[in-house]
Amino acid sequence: MLKVDGLQPHSVLVAGLISLGYAGLMVVEGVGLWPEFSWAAYLTMVSTSLLIPVEVYEIVDHVSFVRVGALLLNLGIVGYLISQLKHHHLRKRAG
Repeated sequence: MLKVDGLQPHSVLVAGLISLGYAGLMVVEGVGLWPEFSWAAYLTMVSTSLLIPVEVYEIVDHVSFVRVGALLLNLGIVGYLISQLKHHHLRKRAG
C-alpha cells in the first residue's frame, strides 16, 4: 500500500497552503533583493534561519551525516548572510 493512500484531503490542503505561502515569501524576497532593499536582506536572513530549529529537531530525532551536513550548511548560509548585511550598504526605502 502506498503512503499516498493514507493522505487526508485536509492534510493535502494544509500542505498546499503552506507551499503557497512559502512561494509568496520567496517572491517577496526576490522582488525586494533585486533593487537591494535592506528589508529584503533581513527578511531573507530571518526566513533562512527559521529552518535551523527544525534541523536541530531532526538531528535529535535521528543523527545522520546528511542531517548534520544540512544543519552545518544552513548555519554557514545564515553566517554568510549576516556578514553580507554587516559589510554592504543596502538602500533603505520605506515600503
